[in-house]
Amino acid sequence: MNAPILIIAPQLPRELLPTARTLPLLTRELSELTPSEWTSSPLVLAHRMYCSELSSPESGFDRRPGIVVLGEDMDDRLIFSDAAAVGSEAVVMLSEGVPWLVLRMHEATDFRYVDWSAPFNDPGPQPVS
Repeated sequence: MNAPILIIAPQLPRELLPTARTLPLLTRELSELTPSEWTSSPLVLAHRMYCSELSSPESGFDRRPGIVVLGEDMDDRLIFSDAAAVGSEAVVMLSEGVPWLVLRMHEATDFRYVDWSAPFNDPGPQPVS
C-alpha cells in the first residue's frame, strides 16, 4: 500500500472534503506527526500556522521535496517567507487554489485514484422531448 498524502492542520480543510473520498489523506496536528509519516508521504500539505515550527532545526523534521503550504488569508504576505523557510514548492490559498491543488495531489499519487472511466461513461445532455 502506498502512503497517504499528509495534511498537517488542526483538521481537514473543508475545501478538501470532496477530495477525501477519492484520495488517501492523513490529517495530523504537528504534535501528532511521526518522522515516518513525514518521510513516507508523497506530498505534504502544511497549514501556514505550522511553518515556523517545521522549519526549526529542533523540530526533527528534515527538509524534503513535495511540500505545499496552505493559506487562508490573501493579505498574509509573510506566508511566502515562511513557505520558503520550510522548503515549500508552492503556496496555495484555499479560497482560490483548490483545483490546482487537487491536480497536484493526483500527480503525487501517480493518478492511481482517478476514475478514468467517469468522463467516458457520461452520456452527456439528453434531448428534451
